[in-house]
Amino acid sequence: MSAINYGYVEEEFSNRLAECTFEGKWDEVEEMYNENPACHTAMIDDSVGTALHVAVDLDKEEVVEKLVKAIIRHNTMKALKMRNDRGDTALHVAASRDFTKICQIIVGKNPEDRTYLVECKNKDGETPLFQAALNGKKQTFAYLSKLFDHSARWQYLVRENGDSILHCAIRREYFDLAVIIVHYYDFLSTHLNKEGFTPLKVLATRPSAFRSATKLSWWKQILYHCILVEPVKPERQMNKILKKMEKKSNDSKFSYPENYTTLCEFIAGFKSLGARTDNCFTQRNQQDSENPTIKERKIVSETAGVGFWPPNYETSRQFLRSAYVHTLRFTGVGLKEISNMKRRHEWSGQLLKALLKRPYEAFTGYGVPPDIPVDEEMYNVFNQLKSGESRESGSNEEEIEIEEVKIEDKEKKSSSPSDSIDKTETAFLVAARTMVNELLERIPSVIHNLNAKKEKEKKEISRASDSIDKTETAFLVAARNGIIEMVNELLDQIPSVIHNLNANKENVLLVAVMNRQPFVIKKLKMKVKGEVWNNLTLAIDKNERTILHWAADAPGDDKHTKIAGSALQMMWDIKWFRYIESLVPEHFYLRSDTVGETAEEIFEDKHKVLIEKSSEWLKDTSESCSVVAALVAGVSFATATTIPGNTDQEGRPNLEGEPVFDVFAVSSLVGLCSSVTGLIMFLTILTSRKQSKDFRRDLPFKLLLGLSSLFVSIAAMFVSFCSGHYFLLSHTYRTVLYPLYAVTVFPLMFYAVSQFPLYFDLIIAILSQVPWATNRGDKL
Repeated sequence: MSAINYGYVEEEFSNRLAECTFEGKWDEVEEMYNENPACHTAMIDDSVGTALHVAVDLDKEEVVEKLVKAIIRHNTMKALKMRNDRGDTALHVAASRDFTKICQIIVGKNPEDRTYLVECKNKDGETPLFQAALNGKKQTFAYLSKLFDHSARWQYLVRENGDSILHCAIRREYFDLAVIIVHYYDFLSTHLNKEGFTPLKVLATRPSAFRSATKLSWWKQILYHCILVEPVKPERQMNKILKKMEKKSNDSKFSYPENYTTLCEFIAGFKSLGARTDNCFTQRNQQDSENPTIKERKIVSETAGVGFWPPNYETSRQFLRSAYVHTLRFTGVGLKEISNMKRRHEWSGQLLKALLKRPYEAFTGYGVPPDIPVDEEMYNVFNQLKSGESRESGSNEEEIEIEEVKIEDKEKKSSSPSDSIDKTETAFLVAARTMVNELLERIPSVIHNLNAKKEKEKKEISRASDSIDKTETAFLVAARNGIIEMVNELLDQIPSVIHNLNANKENVLLVAVMNRQPFVIKKLKMKVKGEVWNNLTLAIDKNERTILHWAADAPGDDKHTKIAGSALQMMWDIKWFRYIESLVPEHFYLRSDTVGETAEEIFEDKHKVLIEKSSEWLKDTSESCSVVAALVAGVSFATATTIPGNTDQEGRPNLEGEPVFDVFAVSSLVGLCSSVTGLIMFLTILTSRKQSKDFRRDLPFKLLLGLSSLFVSIAAMFVSFCSGHYFLLSHTYRTVLYPLYAVTVFPLMFYAVSQFPLYFDLIIAILSQVPWATNRGDKL
């Protein structure tokens, strides 16, 4: 029999195989696999691989099963190890797509026959188990991990760049899977990749995974606290997944239409609530109520005292919360987003505690257990034929011949004269490229826009890479990102981390001030006492800058507090500077850095543009509001001088003593006084010098008082109009007036609602010592 040429058969037959595969004519593909074994290793396309790769990628379970049976029948087992241009086998593709049934078909019912496929690595050094973890596929991960009896060797869990499956799961925020990985492969919690990152440090780079670094609007906070989240129980979840796989079959598979998703989630939520209730009663029945242990007392003390609810009302409280959440589910509120957010927060906290079971090893990356076998070539263990040599030694010559033909074929491709043409490009890609070229010819400005966008992205990437300090510990990274949970946990577990420094000799306090993290500073001030805190405040970096210098520096757009209005941003910067100033000695105010600048000079220099924007914003706002205040003042004056029902001969109102007339008199007076007050406030803002010190309290307070007066004057004007108009109609029509008056109030309500965020920001900025962002959680 002639040698197989790189898995190719005759050209006509090969083209027919590719055509049937791409067009989905699987019956003909199966017939070719049964009649001609050479098809098993025929590459349909370098990017997709063999016909088996395509069938797996399209989730064709029946087709894959028939193709694998044909491969086994003809004993062409090397076909299961054929790779595409990324080095992925068919099992890699199935694992990355979470096609667990297909993985079972490829590996076989008796896993000992083809377990070597689970050990194969692609060009990045990733096994199918790694691919499942990388893409967060828990079901496939449970199955493949079970093949190793949940004790896979180190080299199967680490890829070429040193990242473990735990690094990847945390980086992609699959925290439930990460908890499972730590439970079964706890030695990975101390593993360092080539960049020197431990899983704990990777977790510190994910501020969105923690509640303290996430800002929510008030209504989202209510939903957040009402949602119930079950903790991850690794063994229970893995056993549940494996049992479900055993019982699952295509015939008995339960399915429901997409429009029934909400109803099924609603029922599932109440099932979870029932489970929690049963657990609650079970735990209470198992406890001795008269002689509780110390641990039980601690649990009761933690759960009790939540608001006004006694401990024995915990079940009722959870039921009400669940009912409230599921009721809102039907209103179309973004409940799914908040539920996923809370799951991430709860599971990341659980992961943090799991990683810190060995605090020192998890923090430093040292302390690898000696009983774990470590391959010397753990970062270069992706030899494509290594895993199959011991099992299929008889097919070595044929495999080597295939590899030689591959090399020759690649050399021919590289020596092709038409370097600028990609022969593997499909017709679809060619058409897309042609359309783009025509578009660029018609609209030359698009090129400039695309180039500018690319340059901007490059600058952002370079800026981000420059800001990453590989010598920074997980504690400093957590402080930089405002993750209070991790800062607090590390201080409790490893108190010495308070003295950590990065490459710029910046301690945790300097890092927190640089990145505008007031809550981290408050937590440090509470946890650290005495001389240790004084040493932190007196620290300087390699440029002789103190925390006061960094407080004076204006942050970038990504770090600036998202407060409405430039004036409030300026107010925040001033208060932030004054707050940090209260933490340091007085002589720091005059201290210079290596450039010779004091903190005050840095503040004035960095905030010139912001002062101009703030002044312009205040000017525009005051001019608009002053015009409205003047109009309201004129109307209120005219209303106050016009008495309904006229007066008698003595000059007393004829309607004196009527309750509605009293309302008219008071509202017209209040409207006139409030409108004049608001007008004066806006005029004082316009005539202000608008220096940096004026933005601390003076200008914001005048703006708040002016807006409040304007709102009150408009409300009083409506009330005086309605009360005066009440006397003009007969008593028979008075029942119709009330709905009309209610409709008249709608513009006032609309104005109040639209101005509420600004009101809230102003009040918080004026009353609080250090204001915080109020709308960072809602970007759209």
